[in-house]
Amino acid sequence: MQIITAGLLVAWALAVVIASTLGVRGRCETTSINGMRRRRADESDAAWRAGLQALYPWVLTSAALLLLLALAVLLSPPSASYLLLLLGLAFVLGSVYVGIGALNRAVRRQQKAESAERGLGAPPKKR
Repeated sequence: MQIITAGLLVAWALAVVIASTLGVRGRCETTSINGMRRRRADESDAAWRAGLQALYPWVLTSAALLLLLALAVLLSPPSASYLLLLLGLAFVLGSVYVGIGALNRAVRRQQKAESAERGLGAPPKKR
């Protein structure tokens, strides 16, 4: 069971890295983030690319955590695997959460810069 779990974690890490790398390099639709639709349709492609670039280091961190977790699951006794898996996945989710915050900040910064270039000032704040 540990070998299967570790294999799935490695496959997950590889899928995340491949999908994110394709997104950052512009090979995927700019209306999605690894298959998820972006929040607002009025975000420019440049703003979305800036957001994906801000997210990318956090995605790589999450993939590295998944690989470390796979190794830890393989090396740990079967009784500790489930606790280790839960703890590791919590760190991965935390990394993704921080990365999404970085993405949103980068998108907002780019939108403000684009608005200033057009002389429109800052975009309206969300309610």
